[in-house]
Amino acid sequence: MMVIKPQVGDPLSADFATGWNKLPVELKMQILSYSLTIKKDFTVMPTPRMVYFTEYFRYLRMTTEIAEISKKVFYTENTFRCYYEHLRSPTKQYSFQYPNPTINSFIRHVEVTVSLRGPAKFLRKLADGDYGFAKLQTAKVTLDWKVSCINAPFKFERWSPELKREWGERIKFRCKGELCFANEDYVSWSPPDELRKAGGFFTDHIIFKGS
Repeated sequence: MMVIKPQVGDPLSADFATGWNKLPVELKMQILSYSLTIKKDFTVMPTPRMVYFTEYFRYLRMTTEIAEISKKVFYTENTFRCYYEHLRSPTKQYSFQYPNPTINSFIRHVEVTVSLRGPAKFLRKLADGDYGFAKLQTAKVTLDWKVSCINAPFKFERWSPELKREWGERIKFRCKGELCFANEDYVSWSPPDELRKAGGFFTDHIIFKGS
């Protein structure tokens, strides 16, 4: 496999255009990925206000071919963080924020952090491709204890009937993925066995390809 290592050189000229047009698409994608792929420890947000979109927009204003290749590289190589949040409204509804549906078919990697209560129908739709992510390769789901367990010692037996009603049948992602837990210190007063019971419940209910 050929590996491209870009170097700073002279300003681009007609010679560059001639050489570029002779390159295969795969090589062009690898070259553009150096400018359009965010570092692994930096998650792309679904909002055009973020500064790293500026570089992407520059390529969209170039030739039609470069714009099309850049679009594919940007959305297939980066990870997009979706937002599941509780709306501050009298109805106390939840909202699932995700990228524009017109580009979701390009996206291959997503992350989402949710509470233990309320997100089942959203995760199920995400897993089933209802939000337009039909070609996902990886999905990372993080369950946040902070929102779910404030002001009360966690007892799995107390929540078990409610959780079983809400989560119902298993949520099966058709891509590879990872299930994580965050802010476990918010329930540090609860016995470790209770957390393990809850963790086992969700691990059994949220399934990824190959798991």
